Amino acid sequence: MHTTSLFDSATFPLAISRCSLSTGERTDLAASRRPTLILVEQGDVTISFPQMDVPLLTHSALFINASRRCTLRSNRDSSLVVIDFSPMLFSSAYIEERYIRPLLASRIDFVVLTHRAVDALSRALEAFEEARFGHELAFLSGLFDVLADIVYEKQDILEAGDGAMDPRLARMLEFMDSHMDEHLTLECIARAGFVSQREASRIFSRALDTSPMRHLMSMRLETARRLLEDGTKSIGEVCAMTGFESLSHFSSAFRRMYATSPSEYRSRFV
Repeated sequence: MHTTSLFDSATFPLAISRCSLSTGERTDLAASRRPTLILVEQGDVTISFPQMDVPLLTHSALFINASRRCTLRSNRDSSLVVIDFSPMLFSSAYIEERYIRPLLASRIDFVVLTHRAVDALSRALEAFEEARFGHELAFLSGLFDVLADIVYEKQDILEAGDGAMDPRLARMLEFMDSHMDEHLTLECIARAGFVSQREASRIFSRALDTSPMRHLMSMRLETARRLLEDGTKSIGEVCAMTGFESLSHFSSAFRRMYATSPSEYRSRFV
């Protein structure tokens, strides 16, 4: 498989790549452990889940829920766009609550996109590849349209409670968000959800495919990113507000996540 990265995730935690596969070639799609959108630009592929095979022809797309095991086989020479995104991609509480959490917490393994959603995704990618000022925002707007369509298609399942967030997880996430500037341990996070540390780890793994502490780090870095974009706080203030023990720890963690330093990132918006 030949892969070309279209975006290096320096602005927000999103990876977009174009992949070319020859006839008969296979690849494992479970490696990212993130929700994934696959758009077939050209060719004919089959995505195999444990319970069924899903054929995708040219100009069709599939949403795959986080950490679902599946493999992709190219039935003839194919070109795909693969979009991996983090649960922390969306900073809006409404967007996260309305679209992201219900899907990630549900038992929905995948959703074949409607023609309307495929068109929205294609337009979003076109805007993104033009790379004009504001292209990230244009892409996110199209991505919101896609997610809204997915949620509408699966509305009955989600409203039936299959995708309802575990109230214990909701309590722990709320606690983490409101105490982000403090030194948090797994013990105090679990206590906020009224569960043991082991059960807290199980809940996060089952719903978000991560651990409580890794998710806390993602929350801190996402909050730090938004504060840096705002530009009203110094880097030291951002570090303190997001609970990092030192500037060096903050800088190294931020660079690992966004492939740039906090000061370099902040300079883009100031």
